Amino acid sequence: MPDTSSEGAAPTWEDTLPHFAVQESGNRITAPPLENSGALGFLAVAGWVLWTTAGTAAALCFNALGGPDGPAWWVGLLVIMYLFLPLILSDVTAAEARDQFGQLTTAYRLAAVPALAGIATGLVVAALRAGGFRGAVMATAGGVCLIGAGVAALAAWSGIRYTRKRQAWIAWMRQHGKPSPGSLRQITFRKKWSDGNPQFRVLVEFAGPSGPQQVTANMVTTSRRVPLTGTPVVVTQAPQDPAAEPLIDLDQAAAARFDPNFARYEQPTGN
Repeated sequence: MPDTSSEGAAPTWEDTLPHFAVQESGNRITAPPLENSGALGFLAVAGWVLWTTAGTAAALCFNALGGPDGPAWWVGLLVIMYLFLPLILSDVTAAEARDQFGQLTTAYRLAAVPALAGIATGLVVAALRAGGFRGAVMATAGGVCLIGAGVAALAAWSGIRYTRKRQAWIAWMRQHGKPSPGSLRQITFRKKWSDGNPQFRVLVEFAGPSGPQQVTANMVTTSRRVPLTGTPVVVTQAPQDPAAEPLIDLDQAAAARFDPNFARYEQPTGN
């Protein structure tokens, strides 16, 4: 895993890119976690509070629209503006979970739990305040969101178990595997992005036990860290099973060369 952070500074997720995987792709590519900041629990609780407030305010505002004394236009505008706060915090929570667990899919599932739970709580609070038929509708919607939070929590737990198993495999391969020098022979841009980072299919050639071998892998990186064809890599194979999935990393002993034409890998607005 590359680390281009400045001396004395903790590496960021972007510093560790690119990531390679033969059997994973996109948001499911797993990497070793970064240093745990301990902020994930606080962010989850804060997110739940903000989403609860947002759910209550939005539901009550919508409920008042049908009454004779509807809210002033600026009240609705304030509610809409407030919604940006929990949305931003959810993004921060997902980024923190990604750093802690090393995978975007699991991070998104974790960030969804406090969001859905908070919306559910907010809808139930609004339902108790509104009463009647509309209150029943709000309570039902809150129940659906609560079920969604439970499903997201189970999916997140499954993802955490998977990432831990995958990271244990990566650590074992780096300690016990057989590394071989290799290089990127072909790099194909898939015109897909993972959290704004471009995805690629790469053809890796390396020195195998019986001569040159090739393997196709998926790669995700930032637009400014797209390696050029010929960039050296290290391919690590299982010592007792050369046919098993290999581990691929940039060769840290060699200077990586990145494509200077990074603009073509930027994610277009709206994608």
